[in-house]
Amino acid sequence: MRTILNRILLSIAFLFSSSALMAGTESSLDEKIYTELLGHASFNVVFIVIAVIFCGLIITLVRIDRKVSKLEKEMKGPKA
Repeated sequence: MRTILNRILLSIAFLFSSSALMAGTESSLDEKIYTELLGHASFNVVFIVIAVIFCGLIITLVRIDRKVSKLEKEMKGPKA
């Protein structure tokens, strides 16, 4: 279970880093679109909502992983 969570987090980190690297190579048309979107409050609201949902999913996955790990340890307990 931890390997799956690690892979998901690694993939997300890669996506964020690759998008940050590509941000420096934007053309003038992309910059115009980006500045136009920033002017609208709806863009910011959508981004914040997606970020909150994403954080909630990560927290939920971590909590489930901890519970499953605890149950696995209980099941593997001392054998009589």
